Amino acid sequence: MQSVNATQATLSVCVITKNEGRFLRTCLQSIQEIANQIIVVDSGSTDATLEIARSFHADISTIEWLNDYSFARNQAISKCIGEWILFLDADEYLQNPKALINRIKNVSDSRLGGFLIERTDIYRHKESGLLIHYPVGLVRLFRNNAGFKYSGAVHEQVNTSITSQGFGIEVLIGCQIIHQINEYEDAALNIKQRRYLTLIREELIKSPENDWMNYQKAKTLWFLDEKEEAKKVFAAISEQTKSELVIRCSCYCNLAILLMEEGNTGKALEVVQKSLALNPHQSMGRMVLGNILYQENRFREAIQAFRKVQTRLNKIHFNQIIPGDLYVKPEEQKYKIASCYLAMGKRLAAWYLLSSALKINPNHVTSILLLSKILQSKNKNKAIALARKCISINPEWNSAQLFLKKLTEK
Repeated sequence: MQSVNATQATLSVCVITKNEGRFLRTCLQSIQEIANQIIVVDSGSTDATLEIARSFHADISTIEWLNDYSFARNQAISKCIGEWILFLDADEYLQNPKALINRIKNVSDSRLGGFLIERTDIYRHKESGLLIHYPVGLVRLFRNNAGFKYSGAVHEQVNTSITSQGFGIEVLIGCQIIHQINEYEDAALNIKQRRYLTLIREELIKSPENDWMNYQKAKTLWFLDEKEEAKKVFAAISEQTKSELVIRCSCYCNLAILLMEEGNTGKALEVVQKSLALNPHQSMGRMVLGNILYQENRFREAIQAFRKVQTRLNKIHFNQIIPGDLYVKPEEQKYKIASCYLAMGKRLAAWYLLSSALKINPNHVTSILLLSKILQSKNKNKAIALARKCISINPEWNSAQLFLKKLTEK
């Protein structure tokens, strides 16, 4: 940790904890070279959390847990002496931290209040076991300003307190937060989401028309497999013309996904088109549209949709970002288009795109498996090797296991 005094501090890093010994060391190691101050606000850990925090010379505060994440975060803010504040959850870590510190050291605009940071959520699909790396954007880095506070007992945000005072928010390029959702057991995730749902409902009793909380309610219901109720909430928000446009766009997209998953592609197509009518430039709507068209065997139209997605973060503005929509990893875009070409019988075009995807990310398992399927008739040994590579990267993925079994059966 860098040395700090009250006049020269640059960055305070804050983490809220309770029994986070499993994750905290990785989290703090990722920022120790850039943090002038590390603050841990703990609500009663009984494991190694506090011992780990002390080993990083963290300033530790203990609070009573009041079922209010904003309260805990704001307690951390009150301890900060850095010019900038970064929040990480204990199950997150920062990649390429130098890009972050270099950016804040070179801020010249005094009205720039904060940064949206890309976070890659790594989670395991419940049915297939496929590991998914999904980029989202969160405002986690902001100035140490007395007026910047979190609000909301759960799914808390600092954005509004920044923008309502006339400060801007930019997208930070070059570093990412990695969120290790996949490290939790399903039962633990369900308990956490049930707890969130209780807090969301309490927030909605106080403010029934809170778009953000209603949106989070729908997302949580979906996670808990209460899909019919989730669809109702998404539909209600999306049709409310007074709701925030970006939230309406996301609700339309999520509703379309649920409809597509149950086989109602016609209705799903109608719904996602409403989202795209509100914001034609979004990537989320284009991806959902492409997936629906693929499911309807309209492969050429699906390719057109996939080609229009945003594959780079540097062209995105904060006020255009839809919840759940940041950009599409370029290897994922290439995989989607390759799937369409393969379905059309254009194996060479599919092979070329998959090879290109794997140059970007050699561990992109869906591209590896699709390439294995292309090679199975001409180079079975290579196909087997690729299928085994999939399983070595993502052992729980059912599709890779089944395909390897098929290849190796006598």
